[in-house]
Amino acid sequence: MCGFIRQFRGSFENAQILDPERQIGLAQAFWNMQGGGFPRRQAMVTPKIIAKVIEREGGKCARCGAPATEVEHIGSACNRPINLLPVCSPCNRAHLFGDPNYDRRSEVSPLYDEVALRIFVPEVVRVCDDFELWDWRAYVAERRALLIN
Repeated sequence: MCGFIRQFRGSFENAQILDPERQIGLAQAFWNMQGGGFPRRQAMVTPKIIAKVIEREGGKCARCGAPATEVEHIGSACNRPINLLPVCSPCNRAHLFGDPNYDRRSEVSPLYDEVALRIFVPEVVRVCDDFELWDWRAYVAERRALLIN
């Protein structure tokens, strides 16, 4: 988690947070930290292909019939239209974690609270959250030396 905190704090500090590629990378790291997934391939589906897939199904979500706004992969990470299914945002979220209310679960809330606390405070909460000063290589070398001796 501290790696994500450092990346986010550093990106925020030097305005890289405004870069769409950086946002995708941070989103991937955050979803993976939760045990889920935010596939990079999903972010690479062009708006033209998304529109084509949604139009193919008459603008409806293939799962619930609501207006489709996104696409999800059916069987693999292939971004061809034949492998994409038009879905609404709630159905896509439900598919990612198997639960549309995942982010409201009691076991997830403490993680969100801790991440918010450690990112949005003026001073770092833990030394490992400091993107400028934390030297993980030195930390690993120190731990290794302790284990060997």
